[in-house]
Amino acid sequence: MTQHQFSPEDIDRLSREIDARLAELSADDDTVEAKWIRRGQSPVPMPEKEAEAIEKTVAEAGETPESFWKRFQKVSRQDICEEGGVLNKQWKKWGDLSNEKVLKQFGAILVAMGFSGNALQVLALSCGVVVIHLGVKAYCMEAATSDSSDAKRGAK
Repeated sequence: MTQHQFSPEDIDRLSREIDARLAELSADDDTVEAKWIRRGQSPVPMPEKEAEAIEKTVAEAGETPESFWKRFQKVSRQDICEEGGVLNKQWKKWGDLSNEKVLKQFGAILVAMGFSGNALQVLALSCGVVVIHLGVKAYCMEAATSDSSDAKRGAK
């Protein structure tokens, strides 16, 4: 796998799109709760626009949003939430995640999950917006909660 899956131009364009979505979400602070939804058994609440983009994109690949999020969280959690992960190191050092680093890391994760082309860009953008807007601590807590719920169901 290459270090990243996007050209510098793609990274720049997608980074600007993340900024635009985050600004839109921040401007809608009074209605953000109404826009955050939990679809089906999705382990992560997310803005409606991102939820719809993810749902449509993974459905075209024959996957449910729930199974996609479980797979994505399992892999991304290692990078975001665990000691030594690239994004975890950045978060601990700066208290923030750069769009560019998120896109590169998520691009590699999504390629490993079997996504490419337009689907790769849509998913990297949408997942980036969700994680950055939700915040690392909240994302990691959601991932841990999802894992413990799965473990409890498996133990029954």
